[in-house]
Amino acid sequence: MRLPPIPTSEELLNKAFSRARKAASAARTSRIPSQKKAKTIEIIRIQTACNIIKDKLKLIIERTPDIESLPEFYQDYVDVTVGIDPLKKSLGAINWAAGIISQLEREYRRRIRKSRPSLASSIRREAYGRISSVIKKIGDDLDFLDFTRNKLKNMPTVDFDAFTVVIAGFPNVGKSTILRRLTGAKPKVAEYPFTTKGIQIGYLQMRWNKIQVIDTPGLLDRPIDEMNNIELKAMVA
Repeated sequence: MRLPPIPTSEELLNKAFSRARKAASAARTSRIPSQKKAKTIEIIRIQTACNIIKDKLKLIIERTPDIESLPEFYQDYVDVTVGIDPLKKSLGAINWAAGIISQLEREYRRRIRKSRPSLASSIRREAYGRISSVIKKIGDDLDFLDFTRNKLKNMPTVDFDAFTVVIAGFPNVGKSTILRRLTGAKPKVAEYPFTTKGIQIGYLQMRWNKIQVIDTPGLLDRPIDEMNNIELKAMVA
């Protein structure tokens, strides 16, 4: 599952205000009537900053798969790895922020148009303050989505149409060796206690049939509510 790169709140604001500053510099050299230039420049700064932020937030939402439309295996994997409810909450916060930024853009664009040129700069600074406040409120959500992106970028790709064999059992009994010998796959193994870190998949061909072999982390004989994250991934498989 591939999510787009997720900036921190500070990175997003820095990029937005930097682009706005460049857009304003370009406007200063244009042939705008002097009596309109001050207001036009500040409107351009607000519009540019808001557009940069909105585009990034919308990109995050659009490129994050709809969890409920995923096959059950992937839903369970996401839930075990990062949690579906926290993921939905953070995406909801991103969507909320995009809407508020749109409102602020309209509000301050209108205020500058109706103001005296001498007040345009102070109104723009007020807008920047409110924009910053909104983005800082979703700072933890952006951080969580970046954490999610890193955790899910290596999510296994399962062929749901293939005949599938699952290798399961106690830790450190050679399950990964079986997968390697059968399919040539190279499972990622933890340094200690030499146990598979996550679900690993390999394939072998028997005549005209493709067989999918799934190697799961080791399971200890204990209740589900006492299992760690790696054991829960095995249960998902």
